[in-house]
Amino acid sequence: MDHEILINQCRQLIHDPVILKLVEQYVGRSVDNGGIYRYVKRGIPLGCSLSPPMGAA
Repeated sequence: MDHEILINQCRQLIHDPVILKLVEQYVGRSVDNGGIYRYVKRGIPLGCSLSPPMGAA
């Protein structure tokens, strides 16, 4: 799942900037690979209660 597409879909449905910021923080994450951090632009966090509804969006 591409984060940019997901956020754009959420912007069409959610008009509260606080909630939109929370959604952006939910999908935006970085991973550590031996001290090198990279931003993840695709996928959703597994094990989070929001993953199923976001995956269905």
